[in-house]
Amino acid sequence: SEIFCHCLGLNLAGMDPVSQDYLVWLKEFISRYEPSLISDHLAVQAHKSIRVHDLLPFPKTETWLESVTKRMTYVQEFLNNEILVENLSAYHVYAEDQFSQADFLNSLSQRTGCGVLLDLQNAYVNDYNGIEDMKLFLNQLNENVVREVHLAAGTLQGEWLVDTHSGMPVDEVLCEVKKRTHLPIILEWDHRPPPPDVMLNNLEILKEDILHIEAVTLSHREKRRLKTPNEHRYDSFDEFFDLVTNIDSISQTDGIGIYSHNYLLNHVNMILKIYSTVAKCLGENNLKYFARKYLDRHPPREINIDLFGSGFSLFLHQCEELKNLPMIPFLANIDWFWHEGFRAHNLLELPSGVMEVWQRYQTIQNDADTDIIIDEHSLQWFTVCEEGSDELKLIEITKESLDESC
Repeated sequence: SEIFCHCLGLNLAGMDPVSQDYLVWLKEFISRYEPSLISDHLAVQAHKSIRVHDLLPFPKTETWLESVTKRMTYVQEFLNNEILVENLSAYHVYAEDQFSQADFLNSLSQRTGCGVLLDLQNAYVNDYNGIEDMKLFLNQLNENVVREVHLAAGTLQGEWLVDTHSGMPVDEVLCEVKKRTHLPIILEWDHRPPPPDVMLNNLEILKEDILHIEAVTLSHREKRRLKTPNEHRYDSFDEFFDLVTNIDSISQTDGIGIYSHNYLLNHVNMILKIYSTVAKCLGENNLKYFARKYLDRHPPREINIDLFGSGFSLFLHQCEELKNLPMIPFLANIDWFWHEGFRAHNLLELPSGVMEVWQRYQTIQNDADTDIIIDEHSLQWFTVCEEGSDELKLIEITKESLDESC
């Protein structure tokens, strides 16, 4: 069976230096597994040393094309492999755009020899949201450089169709797939995927649907959101990026709200996932408050989102709200130990200090006269963010609520 390598860390459209550590790791991966095709996205993934763990659009200008060309040339030469570049789903455009996305991809391919990964769902999302006409995009794109096709499904969030990789593709996408069955076709379903047996059955259904699909029109066109292009535009990438990473600027009615919401949600959820013991003791909403505060003060720098939150226990130790709950930062240390333990190939790869924390925990657990006690004298008022709201309010943590959580 073939392996297809789909990257999320090359930051091909970014202005920050290419990560040498990531390139070395990727080269070793390619050497070991020999993937048939290697790809990444035509997007900014990091800027000003901040990793957003998302795919951000950028101004399609000649200056930006020259930058991406240099980076792509360097990456392909370092890896000694052709890299496919995937077209992007976007939720706004820039006033300074000089190219359509198809023309940008065509020029990049011509200058660097790279191939194109055609994501038909992304093209459909752009059309649905009034960003870019799907038919025009496909007509302009040089099909001779397309090496791979991706399918997926989106989710409606208000009036926006968002590419969430959460189901089976729509007929409008399948109709375009039928014209490209000579290429490798990948179904992306990484958000709440079904069990393997159901997924395999879905793939068989998908094959039949592609085989028998008839020509269809873009059925959403009559329902499309009627807006002028200016509603999507921002003056510069720096302005756009600052709004995305400002967690207090979220607006769910604007396209930028999708990016800023993703930035906040992805990293807060990672804290919730890693620090599950702390969540049980403090309550999920309280932990979300601290996670949001941590994200604001310590924006992510790591390519791998699993590494976000490495300093969370120290951050909690310094939080005034937790000065009477010293066990909370300690439990956070334990949570991080378990997280690193599952990620590490061997104990030698664990960060310094975690074994000492574990030994301290074992000492407490083995001492019959010692226990972690939370009593009413340790309780206080917390300033927390209520889920689904940007407003802060005061709630009281009671002994009963902690008992229920724990």
